[in-house]
Amino acid sequence: MLAQFLLQLITGIGLMWVLMPRRQVTSGFFRIQSLLVLGLSVLACLSAGSFSTASLSDAPAIPVEAWLAGAMGGVCYVSSILWTLDR
Repeated sequence: MLAQFLLQLITGIGLMWVLMPRRQVTSGFFRIQSLLVLGLSVLACLSAGSFSTASLSDAPAIPVEAWLAGAMGGVCYVSSILWTLDR
């Protein structure tokens, strides 16, 4: 449940990045926002499988939320580097 909320929050932040005028906002703002989303995606990735009801005998399956949060975290890491370099 926490992972789903965090993914919705990350999606909302991403949609606002698309709607914001990039010329009027400094690159430092986008870099900090990318690092914020990176932290949220790591938290979502860590909490995605912690509340599962699988028994110990079952093979541990990685939830879809964890894969999605990991992919978002990777994209945000690369974007924070690019915004640091002003590209």
